[in-house]
Amino acid sequence: MNDQTGPAFKGRVEDIRFVSGHGQFTADIVPKNALHAVFFRSPVAAGMIAGLDCSAAKAATGVVAVLTAADAAADGVANMIWTGGPVREDGGVTVDSPRPLLSGIEIRHLGEPVAMIIATSRQAAADAAELIDLQIEAADDVALSVENMLDGPLVWPGTNDNIASLHRQGNRDEVDAILATSAHVSHFEFDISKITACTMEMRNSIGFIDENGKSCVTTSAQSPFQLHGELAQLFGISTDEVRVISPDVGGSFGMKGALYREDALVVWAARRLQKPVFWAADRGESFLSDEHARAVSGTASLGLDKDGNFTALWVDARIDAGAYLSRRTKGLLNNMGGVAGQYKTPAIATQMSFFFTNTMQTSPYRGFGRPEATYVIERLIDQAARETGRDALALRQQNLVSPDAMPYQTALTFLYDCGDFPRIVAAAAKNADYAGFAERRKDSEVARFASWNWHCQSDRGGWRAVKTGAKRHCADYRSFRWSNRDHARINVGWAGA
Repeated sequence: MNDQTGPAFKGRVEDIRFVSGHGQFTADIVPKNALHAVFFRSPVAAGMIAGLDCSAAKAATGVVAVLTAADAAADGVANMIWTGGPVREDGGVTVDSPRPLLSGIEIRHLGEPVAMIIATSRQAAADAAELIDLQIEAADDVALSVENMLDGPLVWPGTNDNIASLHRQGNRDEVDAILATSAHVSHFEFDISKITACTMEMRNSIGFIDENGKSCVTTSAQSPFQLHGELAQLFGISTDEVRVISPDVGGSFGMKGALYREDALVVWAARRLQKPVFWAADRGESFLSDEHARAVSGTASLGLDKDGNFTALWVDARIDAGAYLSRRTKGLLNNMGGVAGQYKTPAIATQMSFFFTNTMQTSPYRGFGRPEATYVIERLIDQAARETGRDALALRQQNLVSPDAMPYQTALTFLYDCGDFPRIVAAAAKNADYAGFAERRKDSEVARFASWNWHCQSDRGGWRAVKTGAKRHCADYRSFRWSNRDHARINVGWAGA
């Protein structure tokens, strides 16, 4: 709920167009002369390609071309632009993990594209795909989770383990010393499952050459400018020779924020064939080829003194990066500072280990690491309250950063310019009738509505650097909501100061 008032919301300018069936999504503007692409994908999660026979597919009715990794390499576009930037602050060995446009030697996750079939219709391309003969020497062991990855099968050769990148923040020795002398320490094991965005409009792209000879792509994407630069770099041309068109988009939430292999491949095919090429995923293909998200597990410890004040926080997070590391994979690295929450914890340290697995790579989805950080600290506080016999709300309130402490430098990353966190939480408790919860629980025992959950989440709308190099934020809006299940969520927004 916002303190500000204004004219009643009358809807977005595009609402009428959407609800009346006049949206213009990528699939609505496919050129009539477009060719259709279908991808032949790996049926196993790990293995070596022993043979690939596309001759029958090439001879099938309606087929214009069947392209493989050998064709991409011949045209100088074997791999996507790699942005992994691995770091091993533990002194371990790093490895580059470039993602091929089409896999021609080794398979590292289920559904990797091996061949691109282009035909006069989608059905003709799909029929031809069934004629491809792929011989794979499947791996006996597959790395599917981070649980046994230190000793598990290696996703990439030349390394001693599957840690793709390892980063440390804060002073671990200081935190350990404080926890050792704290009156109480709560320990929490967390496992945030892997998810997929499952957008209403599945990914699709049209590659074409426009009347000025520019390489173009029309695609369902939320970051066209990022695609623009990567396409130019991939094909070795100037950005003036590339166009990226993003029409109406039916959902993304971060998942459609990067250049995918399929986007690059339809542009490459259009450049090669000098004809528009259209590809659209179905739901099953989306599960295989869309980048996944979350997949964070680990342990955390929160110390309290005898009065219930937070003393120190340690978080050891293990992130499933998938088979290929990229800058998008490491979203938690940029946002682990959110684990400080709105609380005045004096010392915080973290370790983030990104693991290779034989799965689709992970990337941003709904928060880019912020929900994971918030989940850890909020669950820890709830657990600490139960273990010490304290009220969960009261424990939070006594540890909130006060307005007179602003600007406040958290113990991990962020500098808050302003914010009245105690007032926001108090308002949420009042409006949700927290004081009357015990009585409501008695009345609802039959319905089993017998629990209460507090959730304080920080988010940022922008930032600017100050002389210290810290990120600086101003909490200039706030909201809270509650439900008949006694759940109160307090959002504290950070707008650029």
